[in-house]
Amino acid sequence: MLDKFLSLFLQSNCPLCKRSTNEIVCLNCQNQLKNCQLNNPCQFWHSKLPLFVWWLNCSPYKQTKKITVIPIPLHAKKLQARGFNQAELIARSFCRITNYSLQAQGLERVKETQAMFSLNSLDDRKNNLRDAFVLGKGLKKGGSVSPVLLIDDIYTTGTTVNEAAKLLRDRNILVLGVGAIAKTNFK
Repeated sequence: MLDKFLSLFLQSNCPLCKRSTNEIVCLNCQNQLKNCQLNNPCQFWHSKLPLFVWWLNCSPYKQTKKITVIPIPLHAKKLQARGFNQAELIARSFCRITNYSLQAQGLERVKETQAMFSLNSLDDRKNNLRDAFVLGKGLKKGGSVSPVLLIDDIYTTGTTVNEAAKLLRDRNILVLGVGAIAKTNFK
């Protein structure tokens, strides 16, 4: 009885719609995401690194049968200070819903970079991230890797995910695109 009463006040909220839920993402939002599946996911892919943002469109990657999901990593110092990697939490939830394979340590950030919001030009952002990533211990062991979907929390200019994708592609790993929760209007 006490548990039911406390759950009225202590239940978490869905990060997408803010409804109260026992799940990480509420069943209503899970159903909406599943309803966004397309028969032809390639119809909206117009660049080398397609972007899928939950707040802007339905996510077409569900039709690809085998995908490895890799979150954009934080540098060890930033991870220690923050205590969590938001992109990894998003990726874990996404994999729980889609049953895709999570490779949380597929990439490692070895360069301590400046916060991207503090950089005004694309050149500053590119220089900031140059050589920031290496293959993580999850991919170092070799073997074939299924196509990769990168996950980041916020997509601004694409500089971060493009640097990560370049590293993976240089190692002959197919990168399908990037999933993000939100996109900014950086100019």
